[in-house]
Formats: sequence, structure tokens, C-alpha cells
Amino acid sequence: MAAFYARDYRDALTRLARFKQLCSPEELQIRVSKDECVIEPAWLHAQEETPPLLTDAAFVSFVELVAGAQGIW
Repeated sequence: MAAFYARDYRDALTRLARFKQLCSPEELQIRVSKDECVIEPAWLHAQEETPPLLTDAAFVSFVELVAGAQGIW
């Protein structure tokens, strides 16, 4: 919920990354350059590669975060 009250998308991602660090075995690695922002979820205790469906679900949650913040949905 804290991500929905963020100032902008970068702040929302930072809040989401902090939440995941505190409450789940997942870490969001966020790299920002001049022209792009790369968000890479990493499962800390994974023994295998992340299933594609889980990667898709994470991507959808990031898109939903933007759409909800801008009132698109």
C-alpha cells in the first residue's frame, strides 16, 4: 500500500523494494541509467531459475503500480 502513496514511480519502486526486503524472500534490484530503469527481482533462497510465470506476474505488478498511480485502471 505504501507504494501507492509514493511521490513518483521511482519512490514507489523504492518503497516496494524495501517492503520486499523486510517481508519476503525476494529482493528487487533497481538500476537506473540515463535512458532506462532496469528492475530485476531476485529470489534469495532459490535453488533453480525463476519460473517464467512468476517473472510475468512480477512484471504485471510493476505495470499495475504505474497504472494505479496514474488512474488508468
